[in-house]
Amino acid sequence: MFSINRYAVPAFWLLLLLSFMTAVLSFPRWRSRLALFLIPVALVLSGGGTSYSYYGTLPAPDGQYALVVYSRILPLALPGQGSDAPAYVQLQDRAERVVGSTYVTMAQQVHSAEWAAEEVRFAEGSSIALP
Repeated sequence: MFSINRYAVPAFWLLLLLSFMTAVLSFPRWRSRLALFLIPVALVLSGGGTSYSYYGTLPAPDGQYALVVYSRILPLALPGQGSDAPAYVQLQDRAERVVGSTYVTMAQQVHSAEWAAEEVRFAEGSSIALP
């Protein structure tokens, strides 16, 4: 449900493994400090885990479908910049089944979605096909 760099996941597991190994071998105290340092580095490289949260829902004009938006949490955003974050968009039917999904560069672009007969288009040129 979220997008991260393809190198971040292996880097996360490698750093997590190294931190556990140094914690096990932490008879000298400097290795314990190294383990405590590597765990936050691994979390930063992984993007903080599941870093998308519910942003909002935009129903279709006919009520058959709805766009459900999950926005990425920005660690250093000023007030009012939350809608500038990247977002994951799901197209759901009335039974709340996901029938399509895509990513957009800014969550606020979903508010200008255009509902057509075959697809939903967003401001940046991306779209989701309707079933």
